[in-house]
Amino acid sequence: MFGAELPKDLGLALGILEASPATPSSPTERAALREAVVALAGQRLDEAAQGAKLIDAGAPTTSGARPLPAGLSLRLQEALRAKNATSLRGTVALAEAARLFTAAATADIPWSFVADGCFFRAHTVAKMLEEQGVFCEKLWAITKGGDLVIEQDKSKNGYSVVVNHVAACLHVERPDGTRARMVIDPSVADRLLTEDEWLSNMRSASGTGVETLLMPRFMLMLWEREQPPSTWQESQLVEAQAWHRGGWQESEKGYQEMGYFDDPLKFMAGA
Repeated sequence: MFGAELPKDLGLALGILEASPATPSSPTERAALREAVVALAGQRLDEAAQGAKLIDAGAPTTSGARPLPAGLSLRLQEALRAKNATSLRGTVALAEAARLFTAAATADIPWSFVADGCFFRAHTVAKMLEEQGVFCEKLWAITKGGDLVIEQDKSKNGYSVVVNHVAACLHVERPDGTRARMVIDPSVADRLLTEDEWLSNMRSASGTGVETLLMPRFMLMLWEREQPPSTWQESQLVEAQAWHRGGWQESEKGYQEMGYFDDPLKFMAGA
């Protein structure tokens, strides 16, 4: 596809990738390859082979002339797992995605308590999708500074202020043949959302902006991002189910007693 060296011109390199008949049809693999091109633009492919070894080795390293970034290594590992996991479909039709959304929205999950527990909700939905034979990922919204304001949600205030937010997402093929990553997050909307639509519900309380982080479905907490699990952790699944059965009510009671619901912005600013 590229010969001996990736072009330094990123636009040219990405154009070659998109035009090549060798480009995979899977959106997961294609996205991973695009990130590889961005990370390795201008590098000789024999040097890039050193980066490929990081995928096989698993843990990121700082050795080598230009190693793969940790996040990219994780994405490529996940793409390879998705390719080899023949029981998981990488893309589903929009009608089926809508059905999966409804199943999540009507499950016994506390979608109206948005101030806490998004990681448990996303984890449960991700497991539900896998049980339906559908590949998914986790999409995190993180501010570049300050707290995250979810401007429209299902909470009693109609908005929430949190540290960060996460939801499960899957790859959807629309009736017109176009594909998009779409988010299942009944805490903020009654339908599937594109990444941009989902993110448009959020802003940084300090005005510093919001960025997203895409991670494997197995990762429950953000602090696992450097070394996320490569499979489900049974203890985390049990913890998520316990949260849904009643743990969230105890947390909501604590938030109530602390005065969070009186003015979430003011509360978080003073926390």
